Amino acid sequence: MPKFTYQNRQQEVYKLLTPGKYYFKVIDAKEAMMDRGKTQGSEVLEIRIAFADANGDVIAAWWEKLIFFDSILWKIEDFARSVNWEGLQPGVDVDLKPENTIGCRGVCEVEINRYTDRNGQTQENNRVAKWLAGKKLEVDLELRAKVLAEQSAESSSFPPANPSDELPSNDEIGDVGGTPF
Repeated sequence: MPKFTYQNRQQEVYKLLTPGKYYFKVIDAKEAMMDRGKTQGSEVLEIRIAFADANGDVIAAWWEKLIFFDSILWKIEDFARSVNWEGLQPGVDVDLKPENTIGCRGVCEVEINRYTDRNGQTQENNRVAKWLAGKKLEVDLELRAKVLAEQSAESSSFPPANPSDELPSNDEIGDVGGTPF
């Protein structure tokens, strides 16, 4: 029988973000496989992204799936540009390992997703509508080290996300909600 250490945990309760542009930070990541639909069998990088208010307090967080499927690889490229992934050049392979995405920061456009749950009730949650490039934010290496230590992962090198000269300027994104944290 599985065991756990009781720590009086509480369910995370976050607010629904209004549609718009927000700073985000990747706070966790893991590899998976798609188990249904036309992308079944495709590799997936699941990233947990968080959003903070002006005080730096996390106000929303959820998991996003980056699916490695030919017709939607552009979404992964958008994510990589959004976090200023190091070494992005046409024709160069990019290895998005979970441990190298934790702590990455960027900007995304958030939308409200309406869906019907298993009980037939209409529900709402947030999701990323688009990953946006142009804000040059540093990787939170302290968070990365903490999460990886908690996961008891093997240590590896963590290349910093470097801005590329080809990215749009900060002014092209426009107003962004929340705060980089």
